[in-house]
Amino acid sequence: MNEFLAMILSNLIPILGTGIAAILSYIGICLKNLIENTMKQKEKEKIVTSTVHYVEQISKNANLSSAEKFLEAKEKASSWLREKNLKVSDTELDIMIECAVKNLE
Repeated sequence: MNEFLAMILSNLIPILGTGIAAILSYIGICLKNLIENTMKQKEKEKIVTSTVHYVEQISKNANLSSAEKFLEAKEKASSWLREKNLKVSDTELDIMIECAVKNLE
């Protein structure tokens, strides 16, 4: 019985160490993914906001309608996002453009 107990205790520390390392690794990966996703979202918002400002600036000379401005912003933003390898759905891009326009006011 004492030998069995000694064997368990001698293996307990490596087993606990491995378990704790695995848990900490998982937490680290989750935090890394969360930070990457947050940074990507902020970059997407920055690109769309900059594009909306750009379209607003160039439309002062071109006298574009709201629909034309929207299409121009969507085209330019989606092109820029593709160059940065950032994936955005059409619906998400539409919403981001509308939010950026609302923030212009």
